[in-house]
Amino acid sequence: MVHAYPNASGRPATQTRGFTLNVSRHRIFLRLVTTLSTLTFVIILMTVYAVHVAPNFAYMGYVLRPAEPGFLLLGILLAVLPSAVLPVRLERPSGVALWMLYILAFIPSMVIPYLALPQEAVDMLPLSLSIAFGFAIVLAITQLRVLAVPRLRLPHWAFWIIFTALSTLLVISITRDFGLTMSLPSLFDVYTVRGAYKEVDASALARYAVTWIGNVIGPFLIALGLLRRTPALLATGVALQLLIYGTTGFKSVLFSTLLLAALFVAMAFQRRYFGAILSVGAASLVILTTAFDALFNTIVFSSLFVRRLIATPGILTGWYYDFFVDRPKALLGHSVLEPWVDYPYDRLPPLLIGQNYFGNEATYANANVWADAFANFGVAGIVAYSVLLGLLLWSFDVATGRRDATNTTMAGLVLGVPTFTLTNSALTISLVTHGVLLALIIVYFMPRFNAVSRSNPRASTVDPPSKSRA
Repeated sequence: MVHAYPNASGRPATQTRGFTLNVSRHRIFLRLVTTLSTLTFVIILMTVYAVHVAPNFAYMGYVLRPAEPGFLLLGILLAVLPSAVLPVRLERPSGVALWMLYILAFIPSMVIPYLALPQEAVDMLPLSLSIAFGFAIVLAITQLRVLAVPRLRLPHWAFWIIFTALSTLLVISITRDFGLTMSLPSLFDVYTVRGAYKEVDASALARYAVTWIGNVIGPFLIALGLLRRTPALLATGVALQLLIYGTTGFKSVLFSTLLLAALFVAMAFQRRYFGAILSVGAASLVILTTAFDALFNTIVFSSLFVRRLIATPGILTGWYYDFFVDRPKALLGHSVLEPWVDYPYDRLPPLLIGQNYFGNEATYANANVWADAFANFGVAGIVAYSVLLGLLLWSFDVATGRRDATNTTMAGLVLGVPTFTLTNSALTISLVTHGVLLALIIVYFMPRFNAVSRSNPRASTVDPPSKSRA
């Protein structure tokens, strides 16, 4: 027990017990708000899918075949349950990844298959339970104690020279192989641009450069520009994203700036309510885009932000399970284990799903980390990939080290866009191709950024080189 010693006025100097009770009540209240807001998001998502997405996009396979009420309730329960244990306050960069994967991959994978798949609901229980167990593994690993690893002290000027040289090399490789795009395609013309991009006989470096710039380099500059309130950095980052969008037609690159801005608001100003803000924000996004389309008699925005962003990872998880549950698993025979595994199909898994469920041989239906894990190794793959994913996210916490809120925010922002790729692609592809490992390296070596003073926004952006980065 902590004693409260009286001060000069004779009153207790501390109120330890009362303070503890107030903190506990605040934490309980915050947890309750987070869970209820997540439940609200789940119900809104299911409702909008049933009354808006399915009727408007049934021709693409987004049909409505609801399971029995008991299984729908089970899906809701499994979807909401992690909100009771996920970190509500953002204290580690991995918290950003956990909440993004939770909202954009885990929740849709829990509820959308029970609304859209033709097979019996009881047959989907192994999928739901294994993904739930896998996510629990990821959460448990990211809560491990952060190890104090030795750090290579890289002066901030050396970091910026290397960063600038790498960025310049990547931009040159893009413009050399794809040309310099001076115009931006509309959202209706992106597939034409995307088709032309795929037809270019480009080098491997140029292909990597596209994703590394779009997922890591550009977002890093945008994040630093937001954090430091530096228009030049922000403008440079946005310009790089527009270059990639104009070259490839990838809408995810175009909207990555909005994602970073949303994460910045949630992280920089309300770190204590990070989880609640993201769940409320997701529910608001679904409501507002659907309402906007209804008001202006269109389906463009709900197609982008509800169907493609949130519902698709869920329905693809179900389709991957439906296709591979009774067929030979891929066993990474199309990927890193190709020299040692006899791949049983003549097409890549995303093309198999596109052909069988979208009815289009050219559709590349890439899915999230758990769907790809099942396609390769079944339920055991979901567990194994979850262990690897947990270790990867924990590595970001280790690479960040014990830094203050400003640098934790910066590391979380750098992790944001690469994490988004895990909701739409395989773990093995995201590591190198989509820049997850590059982001990890940058987080480890980046200088320690000081918080911007409100009274002196032009304060130094980094600690002097002589100071430790611990």
